[in-house]
Amino acid sequence: MTRSLFGFHTGSNPGYALIHYEKIFYAAGLELGGNDPSQVHFAYKDFDAGAPSFLPPAFSNLARWDYIGANQTHCEEMAQYARDHRIELTVLFDFGPLHPLVRLLKRAGVRKVVGFWGAPLSSLNPPWKLALKRAQIALAPAKTDWIVVESQAMANTAVKGRGFPANKTRILRQGVDISRFRPSSAPGYVHTQLGLPTDRKVVIFTGHMEERKGVHVLIAAAIELLVKRGRKDVCFLICGNRPGESAIFEKMYGGLGIDELICFGGYRTDLPAVYSSCYVGVTPSTGWDSFPYGPIEMAACGL
Repeated sequence: MTRSLFGFHTGSNPGYALIHYEKIFYAAGLELGGNDPSQVHFAYKDFDAGAPSFLPPAFSNLARWDYIGANQTHCEEMAQYARDHRIELTVLFDFGPLHPLVRLLKRAGVRKVVGFWGAPLSSLNPPWKLALKRAQIALAPAKTDWIVVESQAMANTAVKGRGFPANKTRILRQGVDISRFRPSSAPGYVHTQLGLPTDRKVVIFTGHMEERKGVHVLIAAAIELLVKRGRKDVCFLICGNRPGESAIFEKMYGGLGIDELICFGGYRTDLPAVYSSCYVGVTPSTGWDSFPYGPIEMAACGL
């Protein structure tokens, strides 16, 4: 059996795609630990949002780790936790290959340190700079054993950008439960649930409200179609906003008379039914994106 620890650089219950990873990591930890929950540990920056909702109610192997902004003392405390609980494997989200914590974890008895990345590790580099980075990785006395990423593009940022060895880089592609995300014969669901005009097809976006996700681009496109071109057959649904996050976008179209045609649906638990009753899905990312769940879920639902 292997004692494992899975760490996130966020607080508990962050929502969005991380819940998928949390569930996958927990299942992997159980398999490695002989189906014994006591062999699995989770760590977060804080627990301000309560205990992780995906874990069993009695689960208590929780640590407070902030490895992104950690100082030496905090790193030593993290390593001590690993030593005290005889952790053998750590899988840390967005954890760099030469993080100072690696050396301390190894000294504490951790056999494998894995960095799981949902973001680019580096921009791509010219040959001379890439050679220097590869040398830095090769000569480092302590480094991450493996880097796991979500797509080939992200793998390139590890290998051709950060200089991490290709044979130590793995791609774990996203997937969805097609028993839940599938085409439906209930086309009016989204109109009924969100009060959208029944004579208009729904264009849907799901994701963070961060600038790189391109919500502002989608709003500009909606203004172009609804106001400038006078389209009468479409409306827009944007899901994933938390309280107050839609205000900056609503200002973009305030006073144009299209408020009822652009709906912010919040963070929803009924997305399979919502997707299936929409017309088209959009992913207007303007900055980096890995392999987001949104478009995979949309495709599985027939969009």
